[in-house]
Amino acid sequence: MSMAASCRLLQWKQVALGLGVFLSLAGAQAGAQHKPPEMGLVAVSMNENRFVDNADGTLTDRNAQITWKRCSLGQQWDEVLSRCKGQALALSLDQAREAVQQINQVEPFHQDWRLPSLTELARIASSSLNPDGVRISQENFPGTPASFFWTNSAKASGGYEPLWYAMSFGQEGLRAVPADSKLFVRLVRYGN
Repeated sequence: MSMAASCRLLQWKQVALGLGVFLSLAGAQAGAQHKPPEMGLVAVSMNENRFVDNADGTLTDRNAQITWKRCSLGQQWDEVLSRCKGQALALSLDQAREAVQQINQVEPFHQDWRLPSLTELARIASSSLNPDGVRISQENFPGTPASFFWTNSAKASGGYEPLWYAMSFGQEGLRAVPADSKLFVRLVRYGN
């Protein structure tokens, strides 16, 4: 298979996954009875055994073998209060990538933080809104805005301006957006 064909196949797989996430979220929003999705990639349970609190502002997802920053970019973890302090930053995709590079240069223990894929971000979303109007565990990820977050997953755009998948932890679900959109960022890395 040629490189171009391989890239197109990967893009279509991302589109199919994105559609699955969107349909799963749309069904929950439409008042459908909650039923765990059959795809193992979206709206998984936020059970306590799944996440390990690393006591440093991160959580390790045992199922996916990845570690998440508990706070959105711009916020700081307060271990005493077990919450995120400060204001989450809405950035363009280039600004988000630059911020990730800067964090990796100054981070004392890990220099491999990155933007999550659509699949990874969908794994931490809840299938329904909590009382705060957010589709994510506020216990695990406190202070998360009910808005769109960047992924590193590109959408096939047919030669026009490149689009990137963004996922909302509010009621909006999934959207493809241009790189100059201002969205929030949650960082992830492999391992623990």
